[in-house]
Amino acid sequence: MGLIQKLLLSISDSLSEDFLQSRKIEAFIRKESSVLFRQIEEKGLENYPETDKEKIVHICYLLPQLGIELALTGLQEDGLMATSLEESNAWRAALEDGRVIHKGILQFQSARMLLSMLESAHAESAFIDENMELLLRHVEIKRENALLQYSETVSATERWEERCAYVQLFSRYANLKKDWRFLNAALKLTEWLWKEYRQPFSNLPSISLLSALVEQEFALREMIQLC
Repeated sequence: MGLIQKLLLSISDSLSEDFLQSRKIEAFIRKESSVLFRQIEEKGLENYPETDKEKIVHICYLLPQLGIELALTGLQEDGLMATSLEESNAWRAALEDGRVIHKGILQFQSARMLLSMLESAHAESAFIDENMELLLRHVEIKRENALLQYSETVSATERWEERCAYVQLFSRYANLKKDWRFLNAALKLTEWLWKEYRQPFSNLPSISLLSALVEQEFALREMIQLC
């Protein structure tokens, strides 16, 4: 185990399993991004759902910063994960006590909304900080069973995509706040998600895990530079 992994393990005794090995992560990112880019060339980016387009654009933005050469060019990241101020306010108003989680039940789509708020000039940091601490505590307590129960009925694929989005959220928040606790949680989440993805006949979309791992590795590189 590398020095940085030992450092992260020492941060939280409640998250004590091994992290997903970096060589596996890099191999997955290289393989799946290559497959994805070939599919885009054949299918055309315009034929992907909007949520997948956002992931693809962000992946393309971060890959060169991980030392991985791009196969696609000309994509702009403007408006990534963008939601309107009205949509954000309406979502917040519907939350019970202003919290995205109550008794282990998560408000569906909260990961996307919080990611968008992190990028917004109108975001209230106290609201985000409080909910991020609640989410962190939830992951520390529930561990592999974290982020599974939602406020509405969701499919297995929707649950998978939401859990992957939480990896992005924890990673981006960790990098923004320079808080290793949240990156530690992201690393553990990807370990658990990897096990789920590798199960026979899981048929879970790889783009969600790819997007999560790229975000995580970017945050890890940025934060290691501060050590």
